[in-house]
Amino acid sequence: MIKDFFKENPSMLGIKADGFFYIKNATDLGYLIAEVFDGIDLSYMGQNTRRGRVQKRMSQTITCSGSLGVVVYDER
Repeated sequence: MIKDFFKENPSMLGIKADGFFYIKNATDLGYLIAEVFDGIDLSYMGQNTRRGRVQKRMSQTITCSGSLGVVVYDER
């Protein structure tokens, strides 16, 4: 279902559903699940061959481009 969504919307990097963020990734599953405090690589959003977009509980890469994000919880 989520893998089909990314096939139909190739420019989308991720969606929020069921309390999680599903981030497009070039694996058999087609996505990775990002939870609170996980780092996300936002570069090359339209590319379907990108892997390793979600880094659990950290951001392992230092860049100057500002293409990294973090999932945070907002109670508002």
